[in-house]
Amino acid sequence: MTCTSLQKLLDNGFSLPDAMDVAENEKSAAAFSEIRKKLGEGENIADVFPPFCPPVYRGYFAGFIRYLSFSDSLTVSVMIADEEEKRKAELIKGLLYPVLMAAGVMAGMLMFGMIVMPQMLSLTGSFGIDPSGYRILQKGAMLLSAAGLVIMAAGGLLVLYFLQPARIRNTYSFMAKRFPESLLTQYASAEFIRFYLSFMRVNPSTYECMNVLKHMKDKPLVSLIAEVLDVRLLKGESFESALQTPYIEKALLRFFRIAVHASDTEAMLEGYLAMVEERRNRQIRRLTVLIQLAAYSLIGIVIITVYRILMIPMAMMRSI
Repeated sequence: MTCTSLQKLLDNGFSLPDAMDVAENEKSAAAFSEIRKKLGEGENIADVFPPFCPPVYRGYFAGFIRYLSFSDSLTVSVMIADEEEKRKAELIKGLLYPVLMAAGVMAGMLMFGMIVMPQMLSLTGSFGIDPSGYRILQKGAMLLSAAGLVIMAAGGLLVLYFLQPARIRNTYSFMAKRFPESLLTQYASAEFIRFYLSFMRVNPSTYECMNVLKHMKDKPLVSLIAEVLDVRLLKGESFESALQTPYIEKALLRFFRIAVHASDTEAMLEGYLAMVEERRNRQIRRLTVLIQLAAYSLIGIVIITVYRILMIPMAMMRSI
């Protein structure tokens, strides 16, 4: 069943029965029929709808429906999920090139040292030239390439291990307290504000917002930050004061201090998200440039080495 079609119809003033009639097609007919049947038996739409909702929206919808209307819950769920998919695709696209380039260059250097370089060294030996210097270069290139590939693989496995849903909250607590400006803290702060803004657009109650967000188990970092803020808010602290925690990056606190005195708080926080997006793109560009420089340097060394070896016969012919 397509939630986006249903959500757009509801946003345009259709009632739920009318929206289901319009959005129904061959794929969703059975689901809509079952929903109508259960609603006719007196069941609540909040209990009936989640099992038929696509998994990408289900976790969000189940949390929002406790405090928002059906229409608002669906709208916010679709909006958040779609934005998240878009950001994820952009992040993968941005990181794919530098990661593949680094892995490709290191794999290429390793293969060059294992297959091509031995043939080159045998050529120098046939001309009576001591190849020990080239052997050192060969072993160095192979060692660096192999170490780089191992580090990349080990780093990837460690990231996957520590960012598993069962461990990510502990990982974040450790990183936030010891490295308050880490990439993970920046990412979690931005995610929290995205969810906070999405909820506040339809229900401007901070108390209810924190209650919803701290129960979002599909988003462990968002729920962790909401729990920390909720405890501090219940103690009577202002929202600005509650944000002064290692679990929130300092840039967000600075933005919020300005936002509370601005006429449009939502626009200010959207400005923070735009800054986060630009910062992420800048970090990816910087990483790409560094990898390109390292790759081009390694390729240049290989070209110079091959050129020197190939020029040995010509140098010997000129000396005859």
